[in-house]
Amino acid sequence: MRLRALFLMMGFFLRTYMENWLYFLMLYLVPLTYLVVVFVMAQGSLEALATGLTGFVVMVGYQYLLQTSASFISNMFEPQVFETYYLMPLSFPEILASFIAVTVFLISMPPVALCSLVLAWTVGIVDVPVYLAGIVLMYAFFVPLAVLLAVTVKRAMTLGSILSFSAFVLIIASPVFYRLLYVSEPYRALLLLNPLTHIVVVLRSGSGLQEGFPAVSSIALLTLMSSALWVLLWYKLRGGVFTIIERRS
Repeated sequence: MRLRALFLMMGFFLRTYMENWLYFLMLYLVPLTYLVVVFVMAQGSLEALATGLTGFVVMVGYQYLLQTSASFISNMFEPQVFETYYLMPLSFPEILASFIAVTVFLISMPPVALCSLVLAWTVGIVDVPVYLAGIVLMYAFFVPLAVLLAVTVKRAMTLGSILSFSAFVLIIASPVFYRLLYVSEPYRALLLLNPLTHIVVVLRSGSGLQEGFPAVSSIALLTLMSSALWVLLWYKLRGGVFTIIERRS
């Protein structure tokens, strides 16, 4: 019964947002446009193509796993939306799981898989385990961060402003559009403070591009940061976020 209710919740969620078809169109149109730009700007250079495609994967992860997930979850705290969820036979963790399942499997995974296939077909993925580790760690980092931000800020408008500002800072301060290898000190050290930089390092290492920083070290740092976020999320949810639904269930 719980599993069936969970799938029904996912269906309800999709039907609600599919009514705004233009929003979903933009979700996929913008990344596809970026892919076209990557191919045009690469001009046959495999290095430039690998750089752009791996950067695209990180941008998709940030936009869908962080921004979209956090926006959807924060919307749960709006009074009119809360009343709808209150009537559903689901606990708060199950409602969260339905949101995460939609953003992970139905929204973010298709463009990430498409880009990975294009990368494997055009450039080649030299070290598949390392590349897959980068994908897994990207999901493991962005998902708990999105939930933490949403359940902490709660207000959709405030969260939107925070995410817009952080997108500008984090994307610019990471080698998404360029090679870390060609950045000199002290700017290189500053870029390495950004978690997105380490995701880029791991993905590019898997595709055969070395950025002058050990991929193993980036994997270790991302594992530590992701683990810390999951612990913080567990502590936050354990304290009670959606008290009425939690008491009811």
